[in-house]
Amino acid sequence: MENDFKKNNSSSILIFFIPFIITNVLLFFELSASNPYLAGLLKESQQLLDIDATKLNLFMIVIVVLLNTIILLVTFLFIKLLVQLFLKEEFLHEKDLLITLLLSSSLAAVISLLLSAFFSVNYLPLSIITSIGEYLIFIILYRMNVKNNQETVIIATVKLVLLIVNLFFVFRV
Repeated sequence: MENDFKKNNSSSILIFFIPFIITNVLLFFELSASNPYLAGLLKESQQLLDIDATKLNLFMIVIVVLLNTIILLVTFLFIKLLVQLFLKEEFLHEKDLLITLLLSSSLAAVISLLLSAFFSVNYLPLSIITSIGEYLIFIILYRMNVKNNQETVIIATVKLVLLIVNLFFVFRV
């Protein structure tokens, strides 16, 4: 019975992980197409590595998947650790946090892709919209799912700090 629960638990996370990966890969290619600097870097990398466009795209997909997965896990562990430190008790909503991180990132990426496709939004505004949209979607989804106000405030604060750091890096590129 416990094995069935773990299997079901893993498959429910996988259901949210696949759209997370797909939308973030699509968003990367959209952002790189709308940013001349990134497009130039990709073209330069292609020439430096002496590979065709297909191989470069496959390579970039692997890099994007790896980096997004690492960022997701670091964010998850960072939030979990800080919540445990502030609440001084075991964090019981790990699955809720992980699924909310996956879902909010996927939804924000889809919104950004739609904005880019229909309104031709450039790189910088699109990056800012994606970051802020992901934060707002995350907080709304987490609050709807977990009714603990203290935990939600702590998580919203930690996520806001991460958003500010993210925006700092966006403005530097």
